[in-house]
Amino acid sequence: MTLLPVVARELRVASRRPWNYWARTLSAGVAVAVGAWLLLLEAGTGVRGPGKDLFTTVSFLAFVYALLAGVVFSADSLAGERREGTLGLLFLTDLRGHDVLLGKLAASSLGCVFHLGAALPVLAMSMLLGAVSFQEYLRMILVLGTTLFLSLSVGMLASTLSADGKRAAIAAFGLMLAVCGLVPALGGLGVWIDAKTNAFGGSGEALWTEYCSWATPVPWYGWAFDAGFGGNAARYWKSLAFAWTGALGALAWGSHRVPLLWQTREAKSGRRGLSEKIAAWRWPGAADRERFRTGLLEQGPMVWLAGRQWEAGWWVWVFLAGVVAAYLAIGAALGSDWFEASSFMATSLLVHAVMKVWIASEAPRQFFEDRRSGAMELLLSTPMGVGEVVHGRMRALRRRFELAGAVVLLADLAFLVLGYRFVNDEFQEWTATWVVRMSLFALDGYALAWTGAWIGLSTRGSRTTLPVLFRILVVPWLVTLGAGTLAVVGRIGGGSGSFGMSIALWWLLCVFVDGLWIQRSRSRMLSEFREHGRTRPGEQKTSATPA
Repeated sequence: MTLLPVVARELRVASRRPWNYWARTLSAGVAVAVGAWLLLLEAGTGVRGPGKDLFTTVSFLAFVYALLAGVVFSADSLAGERREGTLGLLFLTDLRGHDVLLGKLAASSLGCVFHLGAALPVLAMSMLLGAVSFQEYLRMILVLGTTLFLSLSVGMLASTLSADGKRAAIAAFGLMLAVCGLVPALGGLGVWIDAKTNAFGGSGEALWTEYCSWATPVPWYGWAFDAGFGGNAARYWKSLAFAWTGALGALAWGSHRVPLLWQTREAKSGRRGLSEKIAAWRWPGAADRERFRTGLLEQGPMVWLAGRQWEAGWWVWVFLAGVVAAYLAIGAALGSDWFEASSFMATSLLVHAVMKVWIASEAPRQFFEDRRSGAMELLLSTPMGVGEVVHGRMRALRRRFELAGAVVLLADLAFLVLGYRFVNDEFQEWTATWVVRMSLFALDGYALAWTGAWIGLSTRGSRTTLPVLFRILVVPWLVTLGAGTLAVVGRIGGGSGSFGMSIALWWLLCVFVDGLWIQRSRSRMLSEFREHGRTRPGEQKTSATPA
């Protein structure tokens, strides 16, 4: 009998995918580019000893990648089998739950190991440049490998919770957020309660440091460095043991759930029952439901189609209400020190980032799911024209995010005005920063909607959110970093009056990128909709049949 036969098969299949090798080359190229960028900056500024900066930057990027690997790579592995209805076929054999789960884990982890391993030689270069010890390098490798294993294991557990890929990814992100932030949040709450009420005899902070600080992945990254390892060696090893225990526990729980998944109908979940109760409260009678349906149909069939999942639009408001509650709760705990310019900016940056990622995730979903299920072919057989379908989808996205975006902009305006009390001599810089960010928030959202719809219509792969984010948000940052590096190395620009010019150039660059992708996505969707709409994800594009 072969031990773990699915693992061996999945590894063979994954090893034949060309993308794994191309991605390994790409990961190494990114690491080399980051290293070269840092060395250029060091040479331009005259700073010596770049080894520590290179080690810190590359290891931090690898650590963030490891934390998010489960969300991106493993959360949809079992969910895809459930959608296709093939999961139950695996249990017609003598396979057990852990065979299937570990096989899918191996398939999703091979590419991640390739990506992470490709960056390690660049990380090792920091030892040749000085200020980094071999023991520090080994500890960081152990941290990165452990974090990757924990993230992938949590992603596999999340993949057993939903057959929908996006819901599974959200569940994986939520679980990783709980693993990273739940214990620190509880510990911080305990320290605050002890400071206010002396509930722990004044030893709340000491208890947190001794028993809870290691039960989260965030600190062990800092403890891997020589500077942090000296006084935290025991906590470092405890944190790694905690991570391995949590990862193995997630795999054990997932293995227990896998054999039951093919018998489970997600429509009977508690979440669905709650939605039905809220719908019954919102529309108590048939006339109310008919009035709501008629209102959606008057805006267009595509708006009605998106409006059937009415509860999805409420989550945006739940998120905004949660941010407001958290902001006020932290303010109540910290007092007036919390309500100052840095907290205004940090809160706004968080909300902007989440909203942009949310739009980039939602914009491709309808067209992509319709292509995958075959509903797009039925849609193309209706009397609706291409323009009506495309613009109807845009109206549906505006209906979901437009009002929430306006509320965010009003909050930004309030932060801008309140921040004048703290900026003093930096009045112009403060105003320019907020005006640019507010205008780009609206423009980026519009560009993400159009580009996301085009990606959902045209992509042949299964990834839709990351390509949208890369085109709209990442490219301007890459261009800016490159231009900034050239400016530092060539001694171009600088001086006290360069802020206005820099932020103006940044705004113009973002406007140009957004406008380019809006125009390209809109024109190609209107001209090539039927050609791409009849092709399912994973299939080669077919030419349109003449009428």
